[in-house]
Amino acid sequence: MLGNIASLGRKVRAGFESFKRCQRGAVPALMGFTILGMMGFAGMGIDGANWYAQKRVSQNIVDAAAVAGAHAALKNDGGDEDAQMQEYAISAAVQNGYQKSNGNTLTVNPIPDTGQITGVIPRVEVVVVQNVPAYFAGILIDFQPKVAARAVGGILYTGKVCVVGLDPDDAQTVHFTGNNVTNVSCGIASNSESSQSFVVAGNATVDPGFVQAAGNIVVSGSGQLNTEDDLVASNHPPAPDPFGDRVFPDPPATCDITGNFSVSPNTQVLLQVTNASGFFKFCGDVSVRGDLDLTPGTYFFHESDLTVNSQASLTCSTCVGGAGVTLVFSGTGGNNIGDIIINGGATVDLRAPDSGDFAGLLVYKQPSNDETGTNRFNGGSTMSLNGGIYIPSEPLEYSGGNGLASCTVLVARKVSFTGTTTTHIQTNETVCNEVGLGDITSENQQRLVVLVE
Repeated sequence: MLGNIASLGRKVRAGFESFKRCQRGAVPALMGFTILGMMGFAGMGIDGANWYAQKRVSQNIVDAAAVAGAHAALKNDGGDEDAQMQEYAISAAVQNGYQKSNGNTLTVNPIPDTGQITGVIPRVEVVVVQNVPAYFAGILIDFQPKVAARAVGGILYTGKVCVVGLDPDDAQTVHFTGNNVTNVSCGIASNSESSQSFVVAGNATVDPGFVQAAGNIVVSGSGQLNTEDDLVASNHPPAPDPFGDRVFPDPPATCDITGNFSVSPNTQVLLQVTNASGFFKFCGDVSVRGDLDLTPGTYFFHESDLTVNSQASLTCSTCVGGAGVTLVFSGTGGNNIGDIIINGGATVDLRAPDSGDFAGLLVYKQPSNDETGTNRFNGGSTMSLNGGIYIPSEPLEYSGGNGLASCTVLVARKVSFTGTTTTHIQTNETVCNEVGLGDITSENQQRLVVLVE
């Protein structure tokens, strides 16, 4: 039908040219011209609506292509970045209706990376020009009408990630449950591609800087996730492991304390690190029911548990300046690695060292062979942990924090927040620099793909 109308338009234009040269019948000619003009303008109204619709289609094409091109830049694995952006953008354009025919053109212009890691960084421009038919308006015009659209895709750097669940597959790799309220001034990342990668359930409330998950983000029951929609990203590339490239020294060969060690209630013990290496090795379980004050150094719990009971305290009163402690849980060949349990009501005030092999790390647990274990930090409001807690192959349960300026980074196979207390996770810039985490927390930034223009 539309093809017949276009053919009729060509015939009418030819007849009109012949008709103009005729000197007879001026009045009928004028009337015919008027009628044809009215038909043409009416037709242009119909064609205009069609052109507008085609303009929207073209805009959708370039929007999708620009987002896809920016994704290619975001996940670039060291190959030809420009070629990958071209490939991703063209593929997305075709999937959204672009056809390379009839004089249509699609231009993809990669934008060089400036190295900037704050704000919105444009990475790719996409322009499409498409021919559109002139079914009725063709009576009045003799050129090919076109529509054009343009979009620019970029990467939005939104802030620091301070909670990372590393497991690539399991459900609830980052999990909030119970009646707790968790305030996270920085970002949370779940690297699991599960359909329940990041879960807020029960009556839990989460107030994060932003959230990213390699899989899906699920909020169920009376759970609340309080952040802006554009700072919540599912199907996001995994966050980097901020400690994954570290090489840690082996435990000392000899034990400083052999057998179980206990601090009784109402007892104060100051534990001194005296050897030149700054290492101290426990070869038995450690139970703190009174007050244990550590001096700066690295404490190895070799095949040993550490338990800090309610009303007990674990501190380092001389950890000032860049001095700090690191608690290392080790086992022979990745077996028999001990657990760390900090019970509710315990007073814990520790900070990591700012230099050395364990710079920035407050707790490090050697990867285990069975990926099980209990790692519970439930000290509540009397717990202050400044530094990184790194448990790459086991789950971590956390609840506490006093809400004061602090720097806490949690990286574990799975991370869960439970209980009924208010939990605070912060990466205060000043404190992070003091405990050797300034570089890690500034480089481990969440990135979102956005339409810039």
